[in-house]
Amino acid sequence: MRVEFFEKWVRRVGAHCALGAMVGLAGMMPTSASAWVATAIDDQGHTFTYGNAETADDARAHALARCLKARGEAAGCQPWAAANAKSIVIAKGIRSTGEVEVVETNHEDPIYAAEGALAHCAKRARDCRIVLAEWDRGPTWASAARAGNRIAVSLDNSTELEARTRALEECQGISKQGSECEVIGPATRSGQSWYAQAHQAGEGIANRETGLFVSPTSLADAERKVLMYCGEDYGACELTHSGENKGVVEAVAELKQVQAQVQALEAGPAHYFSAR
Repeated sequence: MRVEFFEKWVRRVGAHCALGAMVGLAGMMPTSASAWVATAIDDQGHTFTYGNAETADDARAHALARCLKARGEAAGCQPWAAANAKSIVIAKGIRSTGEVEVVETNHEDPIYAAEGALAHCAKRARDCRIVLAEWDRGPTWASAARAGNRIAVSLDNSTELEARTRALEECQGISKQGSECEVIGPATRSGQSWYAQAHQAGEGIANRETGLFVSPTSLADAERKVLMYCGEDYGACELTHSGENKGVVEAVAELKQVQAQVQALEAGPAHYFSAR
């Protein structure tokens, strides 16, 4: 894909906005990710988890602030863990010394996360139980990379960095020898969006021109417009790939099974959860 090919389409989108033909361009631009969760813990084992933060540092800062507000400077609050997996499970137990054992696990499968948290807790403590089971809804990130006239798209990643990295890796896998891959900036975004690719149609074309269009509206919109713009520039075109970046990922049914196991640690420190 040539640079001017995609940029030309972006300019056309902006021009058409005044006519109402392409309303929603702002919705196509990257939005902030809310995919990080972090926990802070004090000397007594009280834990404070903050979810849906934009970055790992942001999640840690909010978790620490909540710990300090509730427990005070003398409680020894410190950031403990940060992750952007989908499910967050924390288990607590009592060690033989009377100290509290705290284990946090993160995984796309809440049951797997819960089993892991309880198993690790049981290695060093008794009366282990789940005190928190929450879900990170996203949003997911998408990105695209190009090498010459070849395009690779990566959908439904946890972070912007992961989206860009995977797009570059997939681009390197399809690029011709010697071609250098680079991320297409306007195609890197979070939230729900649809991606469609098209290239020149016809027999005997050695080096087909390729284009990409991203729509915040629907897959049909992305496919229709990629064919329209591709056709205006290169004649007859045909679709090659299309897909959806889901954006928000709703909690899986298994989360309720884990949440049903949540119970406070008797005579032990509490756990607190809050979200952005």
